[in-house]
Amino acid sequence: MKIWLISLILTSTYSFAGILPEKLEDTLVCKKEIIKIVSKIGVKEEWIRIAESHEGTFIFRAPTKKFGSWVEIHSGPHPMLLTFSNKKTRRQVWQKDSCKVKELKDLAPLKFLTRKAKNSFRDQELSKLINSKKPTLIYIWSPSMIYSFRQMKDFITAAKETGVNFLPLHDNEEPIKFVKAALKHAKLNINTRPMVSLELIMRGADLHYPASFVVGKGKISEKIFGVKPVDFLVDDIKEILLKFKQSERRER
Repeated sequence: MKIWLISLILTSTYSFAGILPEKLEDTLVCKKEIIKIVSKIGVKEEWIRIAESHEGTFIFRAPTKKFGSWVEIHSGPHPMLLTFSNKKTRRQVWQKDSCKVKELKDLAPLKFLTRKAKNSFRDQELSKLINSKKPTLIYIWSPSMIYSFRQMKDFITAAKETGVNFLPLHDNEEPIKFVKAALKHAKLNINTRPMVSLELIMRGADLHYPASFVVGKGKISEKIFGVKPVDFLVDDIKEILLKFKQSERRER
């Protein structure tokens, strides 16, 4: 479920420098016009640098104040602003010289959101888990990535040892027969559901499998990338839970 075909995928996160990503503060074309729209939308967290093309175009993404809605800036001579939600995608492009709107179009939502997957896991349910008192380890895997199902038991063990719930979700592009075959091969007797969550996709859940997140107490962690030994996973989860607790104290 790759949204963009990009030359280089990055995971660097940049802190706020006003409204825009720090990297674009001095170079973004039509900066004033874009700031006006982004300010109105409202960005909730730090901007994430998603990619950089050969031409020096940067792509940054951030969640908005409305859960299940994200904004994405594409720099370059004709800058583009994309806003994603479960209902639609809005694309706005500016002309280089005049900074007049070259294109403003409402498009269909991202393709993966329109698939009718049985018992799928969507943003409404993710929101409930995020706001629950007991944290959950969300584990996203794919039958096409062998170690993502072979090593799933390690994540189940780590969840038990840290006292969090475990929720397995699979790539919804994979046929269910392959999902069942992978679980049988790994000798896993668990229920797994197709992942159809814009929030998780925007956080890079589909870039590589497995991808894991700890959610709960009003928070969602950064992505846990790939597989690790149980001891390492336990340490990672404990560190995330500690950050959740410290954040909770500051917010009181």
